Amino acid sequence: MRRRFVWMGAALGLLAAPGLAAAAEVETAFAAMDANGDGMLDVDEYVASVVGHFATLDADGDRMLTLAEIDEADPAEFAKADRDGDGMLSLGEAVGDRMVRFFEADASRDGMVTLTEINVYLEGLE
Repeated sequence: MRRRFVWMGAALGLLAAPGLAAAAEVETAFAAMDANGDGMLDVDEYVASVVGHFATLDADGDRMLTLAEIDEADPAEFAKADRDGDGMLSLGEAVGDRMVRFFEADASRDGMVTLTEINVYLEGLE
């Protein structure tokens, strides 16, 4: 079974797939993204993480991601993020898709997400 394209983590560049990630995986990914160690992810930390993870996934270095390059991707979620329908994700499409999820997870609407908010968000996706 393929994981959902949640990509919030190992870099929210991929927290993990809902229902498939152990709490420890989510916590480890969150800590790696929390550059200033304040227990919250702000937009800058989040975007930096997404950009870094995008580069890691871009196996052929063409600055585009295909479904084949993201082995944990759900094809339907990938297609949803692929705004222009060309079968590839540009960095802009990837960041845009992740930003929507960032603000969905930000239950307090303060422009930051906590580990608790992310866990609640991921539970809601199951």
